[in-house]
Amino acid sequence: MLKQFFRSAQHPASQPPFIRVSDTLGLYQPHTALSDELYALVEAQRAHLHAFLPWVGTVNSPEDAQKHLRSAISYNRKNHRLMLYIIERGELLGAVGLVNIYRADRKAEIGYWLRGDRQGEGIITRCAEKLMHHTYVLLQYNRLFIQVAAGNTASRAVAERLGFQLEGKLRQASYLHGNFHHVCLYGHLRTDWEARMNG
Repeated sequence: MLKQFFRSAQHPASQPPFIRVSDTLGLYQPHTALSDELYALVEAQRAHLHAFLPWVGTVNSPEDAQKHLRSAISYNRKNHRLMLYIIERGELLGAVGLVNIYRADRKAEIGYWLRGDRQGEGIITRCAEKLMHHTYVLLQYNRLFIQVAAGNTASRAVAERLGFQLEGKLRQASYLHGNFHHVCLYGHLRTDWEARMNG
C-alpha cells in the first residue's frame, strides 16, 4: 500500500497538466512513473499501434517502456522534441507532440497516436488543437507539418480536420514492416491558425 501511495504521488496526473485540454483531459510531460501503464497500453493495443508506429516493436516489457519514456524526457529537456502524454481521469490514452523541432526555421512536425478503442471521440483533434495554440501563440512558430503514411486514413482525417493542407505525396518515403510506403505531407501556417480563430 505504501509503495502504491508513493507511486501515485509521482504520477503525472497527480500534478497540473502541461497543457489543459478540459477539466478531465490533459497533456503531460513524460515521466517514468508511466512505464507500467505505457507497457500495458502497448500490449493491449499492439496490433492497432504497430501498423504505423515502429517504436511499438521495441516496447516488450515495463523496462522497455521506461527506456522509451527516459528517451522522451531527454529529448524534451534538450528542446529537440516536445512529447506530451494524453491522460484522461488518470488513464493514459496516447500521445501528441512536436516530434521534430526546427527552431531556426520556426517550424515543427506534429505527431500523435491514440488507443484504438478511444478513436472517433475527437480526443486527438482537441489535444492537437491545444498543442497548435501553444506552438503558434506561446512559442511563436510559423509553420507546422504532419507526415503520415498514405494508407493511414484515420491520421490523415485528423490532419484535415485540423485545417492542414495536403502539400504533396512523398513516394516510398517510409520503410515499414518490409515494405516502402508513400507518405502524405500536410502543412499549416500561423496565418491559417489566425484565420481559423478569427473566423
